Parts: sequence; C-alpha cells; structure tokens
Amino acid sequence: PPRTESCIMHTFPRFTLPAFAGLAAGAALALAAPLAASAHVTIPPDQAEAGGWSYVTFRVPTESDTASTTGLTVHLPADTFSTVSYQPTPGWTGEVSGDTLSFTAEGTGIAPGQFQTFTVVLGPVPDVGHVVLPATQTYDDGTVVEWEATPEEIAEDDSLEPAPVLWVNDAPPADDHHG
Repeated sequence: PPRTESCIMHTFPRFTLPAFAGLAAGAALALAAPLAASAHVTIPPDQAEAGGWSYVTFRVPTESDTASTTGLTVHLPADTFSTVSYQPTPGWTGEVSGDTLSFTAEGTGIAPGQFQTFTVVLGPVPDVGHVVLPATQTYDDGTVVEWEATPEEIAEDDSLEPAPVLWVNDAPPADDHHG
C-alpha cells in the first residue's frame, strides 16, 4: 500500500534520531577538544598592526571542576599603550588603573566548564615583535593562577603558565601556546 503522510512522519524520527545524536556527539567532541587543549587565558586573534589601535578579546575559561572564576587582572607593560578602554561585560565590573586592567564578577562569575570574553581596545600598538600581557585569574575558592610565562620561557619549559601574547611584527610560533 502507498505510504501516507502520517506513516512518513512516524518513521522519519526513527531514521533521523540516531543520525542526529551521532552528529551532536561528534560536534560536542570537536568543540571540547580544542577548548581543553587551549584552556588558558588567550587573546584570539592574537595579531595586531603596529601604530594602530587593536581590539583585543581576552578569552577566560574556568579550568576548575569545583570553583568559579571571579576575577581577571591584566598587567599591561608600563608605558606601552596610551589608550586602554574596555567594553562593559554584563555581570562584571571593569576598571583601568595605571598599567592594570581588572574585571571583577558582580555575581557568581564563570562557572566550571564555561568561559567568558572581555573585549578591550589597546593603542597605539608599539612597533615591536610582540607584547606579553600577563594575566592573573582568581577563583572563588581563593585559588590564583598567574598566566605570565613569555614565549621565550615557554620555548624552554612548556609546563609554565603562558601569558597572552599580542604578536605585532613577529609571527606567532606554529605551536603557539599563547593563543
């Protein structure tokens, strides 16, 4: 007998649900692997042009399974940028004070397994190889992680916590741990 619309609708989910579940699981794994591999404070994209102003977005994951990130402080190299401003981030208070840029959670912060982005404008970008932007990440359980190792230090010891790096005239290394 010919199929009716109700039969097609009835059999359609049987064929699609396993395929959809497989695609969803594959997509989750594809997204999780890069996030796990780069689970540190980064600034993608990490390149800027000398002399201009650059939008820099700090991506901050919470690596703890039990604590939330409640603070991020970026330590700007002294006298490097004459302009530092930030885009307001809902649920966070931002502040620029001298060569320090800070974000503090107004509530619970970044929960385990989540990340937050903080966008800033820096400029003018100096005509140098790269600018290291050390960051301090604070958790609600009192844990503090210092993301401060330079590319040169990472080349010698890749177990260190890499600082975010803004590449200007230098090309980022092929295996760049800095984001």
